[in-house]
Amino acid sequence: MNEVYGFSDLQAILDQTREAVIGLSADGKVLLWNQSAQKLYGYPADEICGKPWLTLILGAKHDKWHRFFDAVAGNPAVAVPDLNRMTQSGIVVRVKSRCLLLSGNHPISMMLFESNDFLRGDFSVWNGDRETEHLLNSMSTLLIGIDADDVVRRWNAAAERILGLPGESVLGKNFFQTEIRWHWPEIVRRIMEGKEERTTSFWEDVDYMTPSGQKGVLNLFVNPIQGKNGQHLGYLLVGMERTAARQVEQQLMNARKLEAVGQLAAGVAHEINTPIQYIGDNIRFMSTAVHQTRERLSLAGELAMGVIRGEVPREKARELLQMLNNTNWNFVREEINTALEESLTGLERVTKIVSAMRAFSHVGGTAKSRQNLNKVLDNAVTVTRNEWKYAADLERDFEEELPHIDCYIDELNQVFLNIIVNAAQAIADKKDRGESARGKI
Repeated sequence: MNEVYGFSDLQAILDQTREAVIGLSADGKVLLWNQSAQKLYGYPADEICGKPWLTLILGAKHDKWHRFFDAVAGNPAVAVPDLNRMTQSGIVVRVKSRCLLLSGNHPISMMLFESNDFLRGDFSVWNGDRETEHLLNSMSTLLIGIDADDVVRRWNAAAERILGLPGESVLGKNFFQTEIRWHWPEIVRRIMEGKEERTTSFWEDVDYMTPSGQKGVLNLFVNPIQGKNGQHLGYLLVGMERTAARQVEQQLMNARKLEAVGQLAAGVAHEINTPIQYIGDNIRFMSTAVHQTRERLSLAGELAMGVIRGEVPREKARELLQMLNNTNWNFVREEINTALEESLTGLERVTKIVSAMRAFSHVGGTAKSRQNLNKVLDNAVTVTRNEWKYAADLERDFEEELPHIDCYIDELNQVFLNIIVNAAQAIADKKDRGESARGKI
């Protein structure tokens, strides 16, 4: 304590106490400040003495001191409210206070005895020195400290930068009432599990959104904090920003997908070419049949008009009869039906291949999406058909009632493709060595 106030003897005695002892003047300025107060709040006595006590209370204005002092003076038994205090390093602590009023002409009008009972006496968990604070604020890792009452006590610079929320908007507030935009139900579940099991929980790829609407991804650790006697002191959230890394991973995934599409392109082109060829042959056959039919219908029409006019165009009748005799109508009728059915089947086949390729090459994004697992697998079977059809038979034994699932569609497509192609290549290798006949997938 500064000697100017003349309390050196009292200071020496109070420095031996574990409680933070604060002596206040009638106008609310600090006159006495023991070592425990310095340890709790981080302010040395020479720096804090002479300043208003209410500057330690978040959001309090100096004019509130008079109302507080008048209330205590009128009723000495009144308790000091349990309020959040701001330490010198910017950390919020919550303390219990006892008040003692002094009468007479003594400069000290009120004594406050404060302890950090909310942390069961272990306030060092949240209160660090300046070097520690500088170190924590220089970290690129998000750090959020929550005490046993779920009140936010630590919020480093990385937390401000990543989540877009300044420390003053969250410090001292209930953690579960903060405006962090992420998947709260899962966060709460993992915190509760950590409390009960006293184990660290790791959550990969936590999606969040800043107040400005920017999306991001975190890897998050939820670490329960225990005291020396095993008591629960709170928990620490440690988050590593993965937005840029996730974007790079997505780009690599897209590159691998394009590479796979490129490797499958020749086989897919062959799969499309086969139905296209017989569709073309069928269309040419039907074109010839339609042309011949049109000639005969035209000649039949001329013959009918001659009969109506009372003329008998014998030459045209003879020509039409010869055409009809030279045409196997039963064959034409049957083949046209077959050609139409084959062409429709071929078109459906081409449509399915194109649809499967479009679905496979589509960029699915970084978020999970709800997918029909049977459809995803069927698309993979379709685009890889040329890889397995010469070496193996593939059985589609799908569970029709399989529910849709939330998944990363790009990664799932790649997994199914790799499984099928690897199986086909393994079967083909054994078949080429004569070790096995046609395989089954």
